[in-house]
Amino acid sequence: MNKLPRFKTMLCLSVVMAGQCFLCAAGEPAGRKKTPPGIEKPSFPPVLGGVVKSDYWKMYRTKGVEVFKGSVSYTNPDYRLKADYAEVDRASGLVRASGGVNGERFWPNGNTSLAKAARTLYSMRDEKAQLWPAAGEKVSLTHNDVKKGTLKTFSDTVIFNGKTQTFLLTGDAEIEGNGITTLSKNALYDYSSDTFELYGNPVIWGSYKTYDFAITGSSASASNFYENIKFEGDISGWLRTSTEVYREYGTTVREH
Repeated sequence: MNKLPRFKTMLCLSVVMAGQCFLCAAGEPAGRKKTPPGIEKPSFPPVLGGVVKSDYWKMYRTKGVEVFKGSVSYTNPDYRLKADYAEVDRASGLVRASGGVNGERFWPNGNTSLAKAARTLYSMRDEKAQLWPAAGEKVSLTHNDVKKGTLKTFSDTVIFNGKTQTFLLTGDAEIEGNGITTLSKNALYDYSSDTFELYGNPVIWGSYKTYDFAITGSSASASNFYENIKFEGDISGWLRTSTEVYREYGTTVREH
């Protein structure tokens, strides 16, 4: 189907229990706003799946592929995706999006996670999404906790697993939040336990309450917005309290 110049296309994405995906298009005359009941309400019924909008839509029926171009957006109660281009392959259950990709996850407790990348690949069957940046850039992830504050991450890739509610950051991951910065080769964030598992000689430094510190080791974990930090293997670093005393881990204590 070609682009309809006098109509704007609104698509309801409905996902049924069997896991199949159906797209139904409804053309609306320009200048009028007419949608099925409940579609634009924040709490519209989950059975509707979500709403897709774009400037252009085309279906390849024999291939089972749908293409969306220009100001593409998909919204449902749990997710929001924006991009310049998106492609849905119903046979494989894969969704590809590129160009200014913004993917946001809305958690039941009011927290949000926003990822920004150049392109993404999402598997509807596995509930996994992988994001890649543009050349010379990083994928950014901003997690807003309504009670604890904001964490920001930057990495070469991000893999989100909807079933386990985890984010895997690969390739020189950087994490910032609560006055503390972390550099790690790879990092795994578990949303349910609010814990980062850090691998590849991570280093954590910054200011916390009454002291400054910098610590490195073979691996580490940090939970509850850095309230708890644990290092393992070949640990070294320093800690400066309000009395200006540095504690050098792995060596001796000395004053400055």
